[in-house]
Amino acid sequence: MSKETSQRIGIEGVHEIKEWIEATTRFAFTFSVYDNEVTCTRICLNGDKKAFDLEGISVPTKDRVSRPISVECKKYSTVGHQGNEYRKFLAIAYSDTANTIKTYGHDAEREYMWITTHPFSQTRWPELLTLSHLRECVEENKVLVDGQAIDDDLLAKVAARIWVMVVGQKQIDIRLTRDELAVAERALKKEGYRV
Repeated sequence: MSKETSQRIGIEGVHEIKEWIEATTRFAFTFSVYDNEVTCTRICLNGDKKAFDLEGISVPTKDRVSRPISVECKKYSTVGHQGNEYRKFLAIAYSDTANTIKTYGHDAEREYMWITTHPFSQTRWPELLTLSHLRECVEENKVLVDGQAIDDDLLAKVAARIWVMVVGQKQIDIRLTRDELAVAERALKKEGYRV
């Protein structure tokens, strides 16, 4: 596949995932890597930078506060190298969180979401969100933590904020349009929901 084709598929995939997930009314994404790379970039303890595909927030509800969220979108038709890419994604999530605490003195409580159109690591699926898997991934990519010891409490917090979703093309195709979403949001607001 040519670089141009890959880029087009990537842009298309990010747009589709953004519309699909925003149609849940649980998330709002202001930036994509294609229109604001700086805002979408997370920084690891060693200074390495990773631009995520989407940056936004979880929409607050009566039961949940708003949190920043970084999303990595994968529009794949095969497994590809997702298993390895996901492992690095986990290490980046931990390192970025540790770097935020080091830089600003507090945890932004950022959530990290991996959304793909094709399943991956099926034989390890039950482990993908576990604390032990996150530790394994951070240890495997220890250059990202710049020689610092892994903090077990922080590891547990980050593990609880990782999302993995597999979204098929048919699910994407039935998403609400922007007009339909606006109607749904007005109705929810009328009923007292914050959207």
